[in-house]
Amino acid sequence: MSIAGPTVQSPHVPQQHPAKPAGAAGRPAAGRRYKPDMLLYMLVLFTWVGIWRVQDLVPILGKIKFPILVELGTVVLFLMDQTPVRRVKWIKSPILTITLVLVGIMILGLPTALWPGIGVSFVTKEFPVTLILMVMLATSMREFSDLEWMAFAHLTGAVIYATYIFLFCPIGYDGRLGNLVFYDANDFALLMVCAMPFAVYFLRPKTAVWRRLFALFALGLFAIMIIKSGSRGGFLGLLTVVVYVLLFYRAIPTRLRLGSVAAGIAVFAVFGSAQYWTIIGTILHPQKDYNMTDETGRSAIWKRGMGYMKTHPILGVGIRNFAQAEGSLSPVARRYAEVGRGIKWSVAHNSFVEVGAECGIAALALFVLRFLIIFRTLARVRAGPRGKPWITESDQAYAQMLFGALAGFVVSGFFVSAEYFVFLYTALGILLGQQAVLKRRARMPRRPVLVQPTQQIRRVPEQPVVQWLPTGS
Repeated sequence: MSIAGPTVQSPHVPQQHPAKPAGAAGRPAAGRRYKPDMLLYMLVLFTWVGIWRVQDLVPILGKIKFPILVELGTVVLFLMDQTPVRRVKWIKSPILTITLVLVGIMILGLPTALWPGIGVSFVTKEFPVTLILMVMLATSMREFSDLEWMAFAHLTGAVIYATYIFLFCPIGYDGRLGNLVFYDANDFALLMVCAMPFAVYFLRPKTAVWRRLFALFALGLFAIMIIKSGSRGGFLGLLTVVVYVLLFYRAIPTRLRLGSVAAGIAVFAVFGSAQYWTIIGTILHPQKDYNMTDETGRSAIWKRGMGYMKTHPILGVGIRNFAQAEGSLSPVARRYAEVGRGIKWSVAHNSFVEVGAECGIAALALFVLRFLIIFRTLARVRAGPRGKPWITESDQAYAQMLFGALAGFVVSGFFVSAEYFVFLYTALGILLGQQAVLKRRARMPRRPVLVQPTQQIRRVPEQPVVQWLPTGS
């Protein structure tokens, strides 16, 4: 038996002040906690304008040009901020590079587009706003406290929008939501699917009780709205998220995951009407689904979209020109025109087919590669430190949240033309923001801290143990 003596100072290491407590499993705690500043508040409004359409929910906001005011105000605050941690250099990433290359391909394809004007409008007016939001979100995340705050703000926006749809948008004769604000039923279902992992994230045991209750309410609301949408793509996306949460969302205890899934099943059992299950049942019986049999259904549209890739493999038919291709290039349109019959100028209803048809095969390959890099990046954080002690359990949980949301997006996006949705680029901005936070922590210089041993196995003079912690600890 030995009695611990006084701390011994190494002759080669200067005396240090006591270290701050480490995180779980001996990991260093996350860095400084920041309070939300005006830039973050403006970024929240920016996302609410872009994704959750608050200016459409409250028409007076649209009349006073609220979106433009928010966008300009956010850019001004961003440019005025001189905080060292808010430098664009921190967000350099293959994800950002691929995104910029895709923009370049869009621009190169404008002169040869079927209708250059619509492409020019998208590239110069619509999409730049989305890219600016992505970059500002990524650059403005100073530490994990900012990331978590932004996630809860995003969840709040989703609840506000879903509540409005629940209260004011009726179910149509076909058993699906109609007359929604800005989105159609399939788009809306995709957004609800992608919002669910954000709610699951705030069910973690260490989260404040009021936030956990809010997250439970959000999960129930999102499930009900997915039912009301009647979207089969949304249903498949939901199944993807449920399986992911059940098997891989390790930030939540198993009993909570099982309880959440059971509660979700109960919601579908109570609110899913016979008409809804008839719609969903066509997934198992594709021969009864017009989308698989009709020449204007999705299966036929996807095949024609792959045909546009063959005839326009380099730069495609032009950004935002898939509908023009359907109305002018498709054999169905030509055949209908011969008999004086019109055809719907439809989008692809598939994010991947639409990218390939509009921007070429190389752009499709880059679009897919970007998702592969995204999931690999998140999987590395989700897996834990593995020699990276600056990754905390909260960082892992956050990565699991983004992984689930983007997995739901990929599956639901296979049935929706969502490749340029603001949500996707908001999620990419948040992901790049988390990577910037971890990159700064990894590069933070370490300082030695002496830890006195508490046990002596052999009767030899005790030696100090040196741990290396960030100098900011």
